[in-house]
Amino acid sequence: MTIVDLRTDNLPIQVTEVPFWATSSHGKKEDDHNNPSVPSGHIAIMPKRRGSLISFANEGRLVLPRRSRRGKYIRQRREEAARLVIPVDEERAGEAFDRIDSIAPLGGNDSGDDDIQMSDNESMAAQASGSDSDIEGVLDIADLDLDVTDEVVNRDRELLPPGFDQQELNGARDYNDFEDDAEAELPVAFDEGPYGVDHPVPAFQLPLPGVPPAALAVSGRPVGEDPSTLHRHHQNQFLELSDFELAYGIYAHIFGLNRTQYASLSEVMALIKDDGGDDKPINDVEGLPNQLATLKDRVSRRFPLLDTRTAQVPLAVVKLPSEKASRKQEELERSGKPMTAELTIIDPVSLFTAFMSSSIAKDRMHMSLANFVDEPKCEIDVVFPSEFVMYTCCDEACGCQEVTTDNPSMAHLGRVYGVGKDYRTAYCTRNQGEVALQIQEVFGPVEQRPQNLVPPHPLKGQTFMPLQDESELILNLDVVFVPKTRIIQRVRDGIACDYYWGESMDDPSPPLIPKQTVYPKYEHRPQTEKKILFVRRAISEDHLIPLCHTHPIRAELELMTYGRSVFEKWDEPDVHVVSCPNIILFDGFGVYRNSYRSLVGVYAIPVGLDSNDRHRPENIFPLTLCPHGSNFEDTVGALQSLGELDCGVEVEINGENVVLCVPTLCYIGDMPQQDKNSGFRGPKAHKPCRFCLIGQKASKSGNPNDILDFDVVTHGRYHYQTLEMRKCMANQSSNAKTKGYATQWGLAETEPALPLISPALDLILSRPPDPAHSEYQGLTELMHSLFIDRILQESGRQSYARTLRLWPFPPGWQRLQSPLHHLRSYSLSSHARWSVIIPALLRSWLSPAHIHPHFMVESIKHKQTEQGVVDFVVYAFATLAKSNSVLMGGKISADDRKNLNSIVRATREVYQKLCQFTSQSIVDNPRAYSRFGSHANLPQRGRGRGRGSGRGRGKEVAVPPPATFAMAPPPVPGPSMAPPPPPVAMDTPITSIEDPSTDGPPKRATQYLHDQTRPNVHVGIHYPMIAEEYALPANVNVLLGENQHRWFKKKVYETNYSNIEKLLLAKSNMQITIRFLLQDAFFHRDSELTLRMQRLYNDCPTLFESVLPRTEIQDMPENELDFELDANSGGDYQHRRATVIGHVHLKGTTHVINEGRALPTRHVNMTDRFKHVLRQTYVRDYGQPDIYQFAGVLQYANKFGFSDR
Repeated sequence: MTIVDLRTDNLPIQVTEVPFWATSSHGKKEDDHNNPSVPSGHIAIMPKRRGSLISFANEGRLVLPRRSRRGKYIRQRREEAARLVIPVDEERAGEAFDRIDSIAPLGGNDSGDDDIQMSDNESMAAQASGSDSDIEGVLDIADLDLDVTDEVVNRDRELLPPGFDQQELNGARDYNDFEDDAEAELPVAFDEGPYGVDHPVPAFQLPLPGVPPAALAVSGRPVGEDPSTLHRHHQNQFLELSDFELAYGIYAHIFGLNRTQYASLSEVMALIKDDGGDDKPINDVEGLPNQLATLKDRVSRRFPLLDTRTAQVPLAVVKLPSEKASRKQEELERSGKPMTAELTIIDPVSLFTAFMSSSIAKDRMHMSLANFVDEPKCEIDVVFPSEFVMYTCCDEACGCQEVTTDNPSMAHLGRVYGVGKDYRTAYCTRNQGEVALQIQEVFGPVEQRPQNLVPPHPLKGQTFMPLQDESELILNLDVVFVPKTRIIQRVRDGIACDYYWGESMDDPSPPLIPKQTVYPKYEHRPQTEKKILFVRRAISEDHLIPLCHTHPIRAELELMTYGRSVFEKWDEPDVHVVSCPNIILFDGFGVYRNSYRSLVGVYAIPVGLDSNDRHRPENIFPLTLCPHGSNFEDTVGALQSLGELDCGVEVEINGENVVLCVPTLCYIGDMPQQDKNSGFRGPKAHKPCRFCLIGQKASKSGNPNDILDFDVVTHGRYHYQTLEMRKCMANQSSNAKTKGYATQWGLAETEPALPLISPALDLILSRPPDPAHSEYQGLTELMHSLFIDRILQESGRQSYARTLRLWPFPPGWQRLQSPLHHLRSYSLSSHARWSVIIPALLRSWLSPAHIHPHFMVESIKHKQTEQGVVDFVVYAFATLAKSNSVLMGGKISADDRKNLNSIVRATREVYQKLCQFTSQSIVDNPRAYSRFGSHANLPQRGRGRGRGSGRGRGKEVAVPPPATFAMAPPPVPGPSMAPPPPPVAMDTPITSIEDPSTDGPPKRATQYLHDQTRPNVHVGIHYPMIAEEYALPANVNVLLGENQHRWFKKKVYETNYSNIEKLLLAKSNMQITIRFLLQDAFFHRDSELTLRMQRLYNDCPTLFESVLPRTEIQDMPENELDFELDANSGGDYQHRRATVIGHVHLKGTTHVINEGRALPTRHVNMTDRFKHVLRQTYVRDYGQPDIYQFAGVLQYANKFGFSDR
């Protein structure tokens, strides 16, 4: 079957592949160019202008609309057109036609005669073809009885060509529903619009053959009605584009070619003449459209772009700038009506279906259970089930080894905490990498536990609170690893978890305002469902805590929300489930690099990729850009399609029907955004923390350690308690009481919006803090600013700037701007790089002569010597580097994980001491009081004679001369050693600088005292909890989205600055589609285009360089060939940075020298011969004969080079 251009321009064309034909033709023969012929034995099917289908075979007289090369419609000429040609069996044509005619008379002719009535449009088509007699059979699909037609089609299916799809026949009737609508507006040639023109593709155009039907929700998910409207992109697979036109259109889309540039390039390319000598341009160049919009539109319609959704969201007028002059009158006329904007969304179902169909998911995603390891790397754990099971442990001395399925009385009882593959050093399974379970054992009364079970009852011999009754079980929060083969059975509906017993209703940090009403958490304690056994207490670090002071397991909330039946269906043999967990990032940015037009980007990040791939901008997929002035709650409400993926939808992936589940593990963002996501007031509220109930009582106590010593377990925030507190706030009798309750407990008065699309997520743990902002833009910037402004004196600052400028950086690192002038403009990554190099820099450069005299005097009181002060400053920044490495590093050692709390706390403590020294040094400085206008009330110490009011010129505080001896600097903490304790502990913390003998302390001194209790300092005590949930705090940092922001800020200048959200998403849609095409995501849908794109990539690899990540680029770009060196010459001072191009995928790659096994990445996988040959290579190519052992991980690449950028 040959199909050519079924959908020309904006004219909808429907096709029915049933055997329609005319008996004969006797029309006048016309020019073959205007009337392309239909071969004998074929059928041509063409559209009417509105509604009906015309099918005829009159030796090829076709009448269809046509678009000219200039992108304009020629309504008068309808000779040239696209066509559908279907081969048929001529011998059986008459018999089949008789059956159709006898069952369903066509064309409204009730008499059943072969002469079929023609409509006005059909007569017009006949006249255009040259003769009324040219058309002898006209079929109107609106007059067909589809039930009867289905019978004919099923009976005569052997007559039909291969690939016949009956859905197209049924779709033709749906098309005629639009018959009475107004004629579609014709597009005009403009550069604006989502696909190159300011005109959306009509929603009623013919869908592609083979496109899966709309995704169906697997379960009845408890969500509200989706306010968004789905707009499917209708790809035209039959649109003919030359390779040159296709490549040129891709170039225009990727690099943002504008109309002037396109016109200039067209004029230059017109100078290229054909080799025939007739002085004519090359055909491919001559065939290019004259308008850039036409070229972009043709490429967009040829590509399988992702579907989109739109929704109307209200805007806050007070946030918007003044209206354009051309629209002010229009806005005046609609005064009083709410102002709205169109929110454009890339359909998540379409996005993740294409992503999971691509080779990216096949080759780079982790597609199995979680891996239990000793030292976690940047990989997110999958969702864990929560069930109580009976099991036998791995201790051979335990009495549980005698347990059988028939007699399980001696078995252990526990709650499943996690499921994964055990890759630990001391793995519990028969072989490393087999499935194991993490189980939290539960214990009954002490006297009921058998004596021969290991371990013994943890409460035996302890003075803990006794059990309430024999039905209570106590949960041990420590986990044990058990192979799946040792699970005896699951306990069904016999154990209840009470998350409300033991909760304290009192406020641990009540308001400090006198006579203010104090509200309890909630009026009554909810009751848990009664069962035979129940758990309401847990053992944590050798003491009992209520179960309500623990966070629920993720799977427990999912089972409660969706029901067990949803997940039980996934285990059926004929159900294939594909899971793609992701993280959703909400982050605002100024699209024009200012605050006048701020957008909120919503990005999806697949967490099955490794840490390197997750940080690549190409793997961060934009879902929507919230318009400036829109409400966050309205935007979230329009993302209902994202929530449907949480419990699974039925889609087609690579020709197979599967259930696609895209669960959202968590939502990430900076601190203000996360407070909004969680439904809390934020850092300026009475209770600023969304993880605990710390308040002003602790932050204003005068002791800065109170914010670090706060009991975050007893007074923490938890999911179930937060839900009850919101119910209590909603049940207040008046708005004043509701506001008072919300103010006291730090709750936002409005309900958080994210539970609408993720009802099964923990309100607390699923909104983790961002270590990038709290550590880099928070603590690191504060300490850097403190170091420059208050610790160093002027000569020290100048010397520091010169030293930093010449300090060697690791290869590939970007340069840092001068911190003396540009510290406030440092990015998060700049702060990160600075924090890594500063300990070594200070250790080799800092001396007592660089430190400010007043800071030295105050510090010597506690550090005894000048060198002791220098050592303390170096130690402070070493602890900062250590803290940043464990919170933002891609790997954490077992020791660091165990000591995570002390590592993070040490940095906070030394920062508080630096703030105290600085604050007191400002108070001791007489110059700090000159702004008050009088020296009458200055402290007596250090005061000299002045000249009255104004700047005094008295004597300054005497400073001891610099030390003449040298002291060994303190050791810099290594990658796996915890920071040492401070050299000398501070005697008494400075609690206040208020002095009745002064007019008041300088504001700068007070500010440094306030900095000790900033939210960024307090949040550090919650990171161990985040590391337990997400393996590494770095897994949930927002640096992932910074590069995507930068891309949008660049591309916005390629638009006309109108409706930029829609245009930017369209550009992103095109780039994602190009990449997915190159990665075989649409091979089963459009194999011809996929193969063409891959051939084009082989011919023009640089064209796609900005679309593909470096791991998917196979050839070295041209601009890096200059840095490719002969391996024999090695590197030199000018070529220090190695550039590796074309990563070799080791899956399925073997080497004959390694005895036919896979290419080894570690020395343990190398054969002796492979090691010998590799050593010889180092000697021959690099001149390094002393390679005795190969440490670390080996990588293989096609090419490499050196550069100095």
